[in-house]
Amino acid sequence: MERIEDFAALSPLLTAQLKPGVYTNHLMAPGDYDREIAAGLTVFPFPGGLWLRRSRAGHGLYTFYWQRGAELCPPPAAEAAVTEIVWRPGKEARALEAVARLEEAGWRVLFRRSRWERPACPAEGAGAYGCPDPTQADAVLAFLREQFDPLTGCLPNRADLEVQLAAGEAVAAWDQAGLCGLLHFQTGRTSSEIRHLAVRADQRRNGLASGLLNAYLIKTGGAKSLVWARQGNGPAEGFYQSRGYRPDGWQSAVLAGGKDETT
Repeated sequence: MERIEDFAALSPLLTAQLKPGVYTNHLMAPGDYDREIAAGLTVFPFPGGLWLRRSRAGHGLYTFYWQRGAELCPPPAAEAAVTEIVWRPGKEARALEAVARLEEAGWRVLFRRSRWERPACPAEGAGAYGCPDPTQADAVLAFLREQFDPLTGCLPNRADLEVQLAAGEAVAAWDQAGLCGLLHFQTGRTSSEIRHLAVRADQRRNGLASGLLNAYLIKTGGAKSLVWARQGNGPAEGFYQSRGYRPDGWQSAVLAGGKDETT
Protein backbone atom coordinates (compact mmCIF):
# COMPACT_ATOMS: atom_id res chain seq x y z
CA MET A 1 0.00 0.00 0.00
CA GLU A 2 1.29 3.47 -0.88
CA ARG A 3 0.50 6.45 1.32
CA ILE A 4 -0.93 9.48 -0.46
CA GLU A 5 0.67 12.76 0.58
CA ASP A 6 -1.61 15.18 -1.27
CA PHE A 7 -4.52 15.24 -3.70
CA ALA A 8 -2.19 16.01 -6.62
CA ALA A 9 -0.72 12.52 -6.20
CA LEU A 10 -4.15 10.88 -5.93
CA SER A 11 -5.97 12.67 -8.75
CA PRO A 12 -4.33 10.86 -11.71
CA LEU A 13 -4.92 7.49 -10.04
CA LEU A 14 -8.63 8.23 -9.73
CA THR A 15 -8.90 9.69 -13.22
CA ALA A 16 -7.34 6.55 -14.71
CA GLN A 17 -10.20 4.49 -13.26
CA LEU A 18 -13.03 6.53 -14.75
CA LYS A 19 -13.71 4.33 -17.76
CA PRO A 20 -16.92 2.86 -19.20
CA GLY A 21 -17.94 -0.29 -17.34
CA VAL A 22 -15.99 0.42 -14.16
CA TYR A 23 -17.59 -0.85 -10.96
CA THR A 24 -16.88 0.99 -7.73
CA ASN A 25 -18.01 1.28 -4.16
CA HIS A 26 -15.87 4.38 -3.61
CA LEU A 27 -18.05 7.40 -2.94
CA MET A 28 -16.37 10.43 -1.42
CA ALA A 29 -17.22 14.10 -1.68
CA PRO A 30 -14.40 16.29 -3.06
CA GLY A 31 -14.14 18.17 0.21
CA ASP A 32 -13.42 14.97 2.15
CA TYR A 33 -10.14 14.06 0.47
CA ASP A 34 -7.89 16.49 2.32
CA ARG A 35 -9.11 15.22 5.71
CA GLU A 36 -8.72 11.57 4.67
CA ILE A 37 -5.24 12.21 3.30
CA ALA A 38 -4.22 13.91 6.55
CA ALA A 39 -5.59 10.93 8.50
CA GLY A 40 -3.60 8.43 6.40
CA LEU A 41 -5.10 7.54 3.01
CA THR A 42 -3.27 4.74 1.19
CA VAL A 43 -3.78 3.10 -2.21
CA PHE A 44 -3.11 -0.29 -3.78
CA PRO A 45 -3.20 -0.28 -7.60
CA PHE A 46 -3.72 -3.63 -9.33
CA PRO A 47 -4.12 -4.58 -13.02
CA GLY A 48 -7.55 -3.27 -13.92
CA GLY A 49 -8.35 -1.50 -10.69
CA LEU A 50 -7.46 0.41 -7.55
CA TRP A 51 -8.03 -0.10 -3.83
CA LEU A 52 -8.17 2.84 -1.40
CA ARG A 53 -7.76 2.48 2.36
CA ARG A 54 -9.07 5.09 4.76
CA SER A 55 -7.68 5.02 8.27
CA ARG A 56 -10.14 4.42 11.09
CA ALA A 57 -9.66 3.68 14.79
CA GLY A 58 -8.27 0.14 14.90
CA HIS A 59 -9.05 -0.81 11.29
CA GLY A 60 -9.01 0.21 7.65
CA LEU A 61 -12.05 1.14 5.57
CA TYR A 62 -11.49 -0.21 2.05
CA THR A 63 -13.10 0.81 -1.25
CA PHE A 64 -12.22 -0.04 -4.82
CA TYR A 65 -12.49 0.61 -8.55
CA TRP A 66 -12.77 -2.54 -10.67
CA GLN A 67 -12.64 -2.47 -14.47
CA ARG A 68 -14.82 -4.77 -16.52
CA GLY A 69 -12.93 -7.88 -17.64
CA ALA A 70 -10.22 -7.53 -14.97
CA GLU A 71 -9.57 -9.80 -12.01
CA LEU A 72 -10.55 -8.26 -8.67
CA CYS A 73 -7.34 -8.57 -6.67
CA PRO A 74 -7.90 -8.39 -2.88
CA PRO A 75 -5.79 -5.77 -1.08
CA PRO A 76 -3.01 -6.62 1.35
CA ALA A 77 -4.60 -5.93 4.73
CA ALA A 78 -2.30 -6.29 7.74
CA GLU A 79 -4.97 -5.04 10.13
CA ALA A 80 -8.72 -5.52 10.52
CA ALA A 81 -10.41 -4.38 7.32
CA VAL A 82 -13.98 -3.73 6.24
CA THR A 83 -15.71 -2.91 2.96
CA GLU A 84 -19.33 -2.48 1.93
CA ILE A 85 -20.52 -3.45 -1.55
CA VAL A 86 -23.75 -1.78 -2.64
CA TRP A 87 -26.10 -2.56 -5.52
CA ARG A 88 -29.26 -1.06 -6.95
CA PRO A 89 -32.28 -3.08 -8.10
CA GLY A 90 -31.52 -5.03 -11.27
CA LYS A 91 -27.78 -4.16 -11.14
CA GLU A 92 -26.57 -6.77 -8.67
CA ALA A 93 -24.46 -9.00 -10.97
CA ARG A 94 -21.10 -7.17 -10.66
CA ALA A 95 -21.66 -6.48 -6.97
CA LEU A 96 -22.35 -10.13 -6.15
CA GLU A 97 -19.36 -11.17 -8.25
CA ALA A 98 -17.20 -8.82 -6.17
CA VAL A 99 -18.61 -10.35 -2.98
CA ALA A 100 -17.81 -13.84 -4.26
CA ARG A 101 -14.25 -12.87 -5.25
CA LEU A 102 -13.55 -11.44 -1.82
CA GLU A 103 -15.04 -14.48 -0.09
CA GLU A 104 -12.74 -16.71 -2.15
CA ALA A 105 -9.83 -14.62 -0.83
CA GLY A 106 -10.86 -15.19 2.79
CA TRP A 107 -13.09 -12.21 3.46
CA ARG A 108 -16.45 -13.00 5.04
CA VAL A 109 -19.88 -11.43 4.81
CA LEU A 110 -20.84 -10.11 8.24
CA PHE A 111 -24.36 -9.02 7.31
CA ARG A 112 -26.47 -7.48 4.56
CA ARG A 113 -28.37 -4.22 4.63
CA SER A 114 -31.40 -2.81 2.83
CA ARG A 115 -32.08 0.84 2.12
CA TRP A 116 -35.41 2.28 3.26
CA GLU A 117 -37.02 5.44 1.93
CA ARG A 118 -39.56 7.88 3.33
CA PRO A 119 -41.01 10.02 0.52
CA ALA A 120 -40.95 13.78 0.91
CA CYS A 121 -43.75 14.64 3.30
CA PRO A 122 -44.27 17.55 5.69
CA ALA A 123 -43.23 16.74 9.25
CA GLU A 124 -45.64 17.62 12.03
CA GLY A 125 -45.02 19.07 15.46
CA ALA A 126 -42.08 20.94 16.87
CA GLY A 127 -38.46 19.87 16.99
CA ALA A 128 -37.74 19.40 20.68
CA TYR A 129 -34.02 18.64 20.36
CA GLY A 130 -31.09 20.77 19.32
CA CYS A 131 -27.93 20.16 17.36
CA PRO A 132 -24.61 19.56 19.13
CA ASP A 133 -21.96 22.07 18.13
CA PRO A 134 -18.41 21.22 17.01
CA THR A 135 -17.04 21.78 20.52
CA GLN A 136 -19.07 18.74 21.58
CA ALA A 137 -17.54 16.47 18.94
CA ASP A 138 -15.63 14.41 21.52
CA ALA A 139 -18.82 13.64 23.47
CA VAL A 140 -20.71 12.76 20.29
CA LEU A 141 -17.93 10.53 19.02
CA ALA A 142 -17.65 8.77 22.39
CA PHE A 143 -21.41 8.15 22.36
CA LEU A 144 -21.28 6.72 18.84
CA ARG A 145 -18.43 4.40 19.82
CA GLU A 146 -20.44 3.17 22.80
CA GLN A 147 -23.55 2.47 20.73
CA PHE A 148 -22.10 1.07 17.47
CA ASP A 149 -19.54 -1.53 16.48
CA PRO A 150 -16.41 0.47 15.61
CA LEU A 151 -15.61 -1.92 12.74
CA THR A 152 -18.99 -1.96 10.98
CA GLY A 153 -20.76 1.09 12.38
CA CYS A 154 -19.58 3.54 9.67
CA LEU A 155 -18.35 5.91 12.36
CA PRO A 156 -16.94 9.25 11.21
CA ASN A 157 -13.47 10.40 12.12
CA ARG A 158 -13.26 13.44 14.36
CA ALA A 159 -12.41 15.92 11.61
CA ASP A 160 -15.41 14.86 9.52
CA LEU A 161 -17.68 14.93 12.54
CA GLU A 162 -16.71 18.51 13.38
CA VAL A 163 -17.63 19.57 9.84
CA GLN A 164 -20.95 17.72 10.04
CA LEU A 165 -21.85 19.24 13.41
CA ALA A 166 -20.96 22.70 12.11
CA ALA A 167 -23.43 22.03 9.28
CA GLY A 168 -26.14 21.05 11.78
CA GLU A 169 -26.26 17.41 10.69
CA ALA A 170 -27.33 15.95 14.04
CA VAL A 171 -30.02 16.25 16.68
CA ALA A 172 -29.35 15.16 20.24
CA ALA A 173 -30.90 14.74 23.66
CA TRP A 174 -29.04 15.25 26.94
CA ASP A 175 -29.80 14.49 30.57
CA GLN A 176 -27.87 14.81 33.82
CA ALA A 177 -25.72 11.82 32.85
CA GLY A 178 -24.76 13.33 29.49
CA LEU A 179 -25.71 12.53 25.94
CA CYS A 180 -28.62 10.07 25.94
CA GLY A 181 -29.88 10.10 22.34
CA LEU A 182 -28.52 11.06 18.95
CA LEU A 183 -29.62 11.10 15.32
CA HIS A 184 -26.72 11.81 12.97
CA PHE A 185 -27.50 12.43 9.30
CA GLN A 186 -26.09 13.62 5.99
CA THR A 187 -27.83 16.04 3.67
CA GLY A 188 -27.89 15.86 -0.13
CA ARG A 189 -29.41 17.93 -2.91
CA THR A 190 -32.89 16.36 -2.81
CA SER A 191 -32.80 14.07 0.21
CA SER A 192 -31.05 13.32 3.47
CA GLU A 193 -29.74 10.05 4.89
CA ILE A 194 -29.79 8.91 8.49
CA ARG A 195 -26.30 7.69 9.37
CA HIS A 196 -26.82 6.81 13.03
CA LEU A 197 -29.79 6.74 15.40
CA ALA A 198 -29.18 5.54 18.94
CA VAL A 199 -30.63 5.95 22.42
CA ARG A 200 -28.77 5.14 25.62
CA ALA A 201 -29.99 1.87 27.16
CA ASP A 202 -31.59 3.46 30.24
CA GLN A 203 -33.61 5.89 28.09
CA ARG A 204 -35.08 3.42 25.60
CA ARG A 205 -38.79 2.65 25.15
CA ASN A 206 -39.89 6.11 26.24
CA GLY A 207 -40.40 7.70 22.82
CA LEU A 208 -36.99 9.35 22.59
CA ALA A 209 -36.10 7.69 19.27
CA SER A 210 -39.39 8.88 17.77
CA GLY A 211 -38.79 12.38 19.09
CA LEU A 212 -35.31 12.51 17.58
CA LEU A 213 -36.62 11.24 14.25
CA ASN A 214 -39.37 13.86 14.20
CA ALA A 215 -36.90 16.62 15.07
CA TYR A 216 -34.67 15.47 12.20
CA LEU A 217 -37.58 15.43 9.74
CA ILE A 218 -38.56 18.95 10.78
CA LYS A 219 -34.95 20.13 10.52
CA THR A 220 -34.69 18.76 6.96
CA GLY A 221 -38.03 20.25 5.92
CA GLY A 222 -39.73 16.91 5.40
CA ALA A 223 -37.49 16.14 2.42
CA LYS A 224 -37.11 12.58 1.20
CA SER A 225 -35.29 10.57 3.85
CA LEU A 226 -33.13 7.46 3.42
CA VAL A 227 -31.75 4.99 5.96
CA TRP A 228 -29.87 1.70 5.77
CA ALA A 229 -31.05 -1.06 8.12
CA ARG A 230 -29.48 -4.44 8.74
CA GLN A 231 -31.56 -7.20 7.19
CA GLY A 232 -33.25 -9.25 9.91
CA ASN A 233 -33.07 -6.48 12.52
CA GLY A 234 -36.78 -6.64 13.32
CA PRO A 235 -36.93 -3.78 15.85
CA ALA A 236 -35.17 -1.33 13.51
CA GLU A 237 -37.17 -2.39 10.47
CA GLY A 238 -40.42 -2.18 12.42
CA PHE A 239 -39.53 1.26 13.78
CA TYR A 240 -38.87 2.73 10.35
CA GLN A 241 -41.84 1.01 8.74
CA SER A 242 -44.18 2.46 11.37
CA ARG A 243 -42.93 5.92 10.45
CA GLY A 244 -43.52 5.69 6.73
CA TYR A 245 -40.28 4.15 5.47
CA ARG A 246 -40.31 1.34 2.91
CA PRO A 247 -37.49 -0.67 1.27
CA ASP A 248 -36.53 0.90 -2.07
CA GLY A 249 -34.67 -2.10 -3.50
CA TRP A 250 -31.08 -1.02 -2.82
CA GLN A 251 -29.03 -3.57 -0.86
CA SER A 252 -25.48 -4.06 0.36
CA ALA A 253 -23.12 -6.64 1.84
CA VAL A 254 -20.66 -5.71 4.59
CA LEU A 255 -17.49 -7.82 4.51
CA ALA A 256 -14.53 -8.09 6.86
CA GLY A 257 -11.03 -9.25 6.08
CA GLY A 258 -7.47 -8.74 7.17
CA LYS A 259 -5.90 -9.63 10.49
CA ASP A 260 -8.18 -11.38 12.99
CA GLU A 261 -11.22 -10.92 10.77
CA THR A 262 -11.11 -13.95 8.50
CA THR A 263 -11.12 -16.69 11.12
